Amino acid sequence: MRFTLPILAAAFVALAGGAQASTLSFGFDGSTDGWTVVDRIGDTNPGNVLRPQATGGVTGGYLEIDDNTGGFMELIGPSALNGDLSRFLGGNISFFVADLTGNARPRFAARFGTVTISGGGQTVSADAFTGTLTSDFQEAGIRLSAADFGTTNAVLASILSDVSEFRISTESQIGVVETVAIDNFQISAVPLPAGGLLLLTGLAGLAVARRRKTS
Repeated sequence: MRFTLPILAAAFVALAGGAQASTLSFGFDGSTDGWTVVDRIGDTNPGNVLRPQATGGVTGGYLEIDDNTGGFMELIGPSALNGDLSRFLGGNISFFVADLTGNARPRFAARFGTVTISGGGQTVSADAFTGTLTSDFQEAGIRLSAADFGTTNAVLASILSDVSEFRISTESQIGVVETVAIDNFQISAVPLPAGGLLLLTGLAGLAVARRRKTS
């Protein structure tokens, strides 16, 4: 196959563009960014309220989640986290969490920080936060892999090909009124190896040199 400069340039742009598009980020800087809150059963709970804050987060604002009834509360991701997320298979999920309740009670609810992804009639879950919740923002994270979600590659790939719901459990203390915070949610794909970009750069250079030699 003959690699011409236009073809190589197009391939380089496509790869670079794909790498940039393979990250979804939500900074919650004074906005819910399309996230909603429900009770664990799945119905909207008037006692669970989202309050976007413009400052005080890890970088900029954050999303405050108030539980005013002592029930369960879980965040539901926006439409950007629905549909085909296959490109994130093997990638990473990360976000920051903090306890704003102020009663100095450690994390109690085992489901806190659990990420649940549903699609195609199947559901997988994994705990992204295993530490002790404090008033300081701490990073939670998990790899989007079959091993981490306790399933098979085929099942996880099938779910990510058509995600219908992306959920994070934010219930840290069972049966009490509480306030927690989340910030800087990000889901990212496996980055393109640096060698791949270097190879394209090298091939493009060879094409330029060949064109100069024949002109």
